[in-house]
Parts: sequence; structure tokens; C-alpha cells
Amino acid sequence: MRKIILIVTLFLSGIFMLSCLENERVDNIYYTMKPIDSVDIQAVNGLNEVTEIKTYYTRNSECEDFFNFDYKGFDMERRVAIVTWNIDDVNCAEISEATHAILRFKPLNRGEYTFKFWKGNNDENQPEYIEKTIIIP
Repeated sequence: MRKIILIVTLFLSGIFMLSCLENERVDNIYYTMKPIDSVDIQAVNGLNEVTEIKTYYTRNSECEDFFNFDYKGFDMERRVAIVTWNIDDVNCAEISEATHAILRFKPLNRGEYTFKFWKGNNDENQPEYIEKTIIIP
């Protein structure tokens, strides 16, 4: 019985001590789709080989950085957008800096692939794309 009382006392003491610790700062992180300004494809490689596609976009904050690609494949068509993460912090300076991210495309089929890189929405809020075609022999 004493062991049970000792264990319960230690458990409750631990919980009490943890509740007194200062809370760590948690930054508010949010994700944004960024328009692609331009696309550069230097060399197209063959079947089951990686072709690097350099996509350029503009960072708007020192706290903004590349997160991933929003990549959707439909048969031989691909739609691509850049997703960045940003910390909501008053200490982040606003900037306008061109940067790039590399999309690594590894085709599993031969043929003509059409890539549509999202460059933003037009005045009617419809998506606009930069289209590139890659032929895999």
C-alpha cells in the first residue's frame, strides 16, 4: 500500500512541476501557393531517368521558404504549383527576391508530357499556366 501511495504522490508531483514550466513559443506557420514566374528545362533524360525542371518564383518575406510542389498528374498532363511555408512573425522583413526550386521528374512511360506550371489567376480568378512539353523517347 505504501508503494502505491508513493507512486501516486510522485506522479502528482511530476504533473504539478510540469504545469509550472514556461510554455515554449509556438510560431504560427502557414502555407501558400506561389505563382511560378518562369521555367527552365536544360536537358530531357530518358525513360526511368530524372529530368530536372528549374522553377522560378518570388519570395516575399525573409521567413518564407520553399516547402514542396503541389503536383497533380493526369495521364500525360501534369499541373504544378509551388507551395511555400512562412512564419507569421513581426520580425520578418518584407522582401522581393527571385529564387528557384527544382522539380525532379522521372517518367515511367514514353511519349509527350505536357506540364502546366501555375503562374497565378487572371482578373476573372481563373488559373493561368506556363505550358511546357517534354517528349520522352
